[in-house]
Amino acid sequence: MKRAIVWAAALVFFATTPLFPADGGKWFKWSLVSMWFSTAADVGTSLRADGVPGIHETNLLFGRQFGARGVALEFGSRGIITAVELYLAHRHKSVTPYFAAGNSGLTAASAMAAAKNAKLLKKGAPDKTQ
Repeated sequence: MKRAIVWAAALVFFATTPLFPADGGKWFKWSLVSMWFSTAADVGTSLRADGVPGIHETNLLFGRQFGARGVALEFGSRGIITAVELYLAHRHKSVTPYFAAGNSGLTAASAMAAAKNAKLLKKGAPDKTQ
């Protein structure tokens, strides 16, 4: 199951990379979808790792354990990013390829963090998660 989440996030990421100009914001919209799915995978694996002996959160913003604060920060930050991008993309259509590229970067970072969390959970908690 964990491996399927990582593969799904990776496939969505590669499917939404802005290889072509964004026609009507199609790539941009798919990059938003991939960003949200990879964030959900990261949050899900972080929550599963919470409380496992030997695993602790390394991001100082979330504290030593990933809990409600971490979920709120992850999804809240993505919500703000999405709202600002949608507003600016509505007013200036030419920025959508740049936003799509940025979202793809966030997708990759979240997917890698989810993969690392899943790997640590599979190993049995050696040191820490992201």
